[in-house]
Amino acid sequence: MCVCVLMLFVYTFRGSLQESTGAMYGSKFDRSYKVSEVLSAAIYLSEKAGRLVKDIRDKDALKEQSKGETKEGVNDPLTEGDLQSHRILVKGFKKAFPALNLVSEEHEEESVEGVTPPSLYHPDVQKVLKFDPAIAAEDITVWVDPLDATKEYTERLTQYVTVMACVAVKGVPVAGVL
Repeated sequence: MCVCVLMLFVYTFRGSLQESTGAMYGSKFDRSYKVSEVLSAAIYLSEKAGRLVKDIRDKDALKEQSKGETKEGVNDPLTEGDLQSHRILVKGFKKAFPALNLVSEEHEEESVEGVTPPSLYHPDVQKVLKFDPAIAAEDITVWVDPLDATKEYTERLTQYVTVMACVAVKGVPVAGVL
């Protein structure tokens, strides 16, 4: 089961505040997003990806490959869990926030056609965030690691495995989901 931990950092929005246009997300022309909505989507998508990663491990459906060796000479595995988690996270974020800067450890690109957008509301986020301005899309970057600790994942050491998303504004981390 995926355990989510909210980590909120103190941050400033100097120069990033904008009036919300009231436009619906889902267009590549959306130019601003609320941090609460990006974080809520991160929670939803991380939990969904975490459940799938666990299911793939439980069924021994890893389809393990190698990305090569690390600089230390250790095998750097890639599994079906990595790829499926990546697809959930990247497609979900791109469907909900098309103009969002998104960086993933895996680099597979696919269409978001037919993807159900994630929930943009999470009650815990609403409890914690008291100030929630719209931020220019170009100032927000979401970093995802679809399956951290893949080597441990292949060895059934799942207590060390996480799905991670970090929301940064102007390069400063403001929230994370594990």
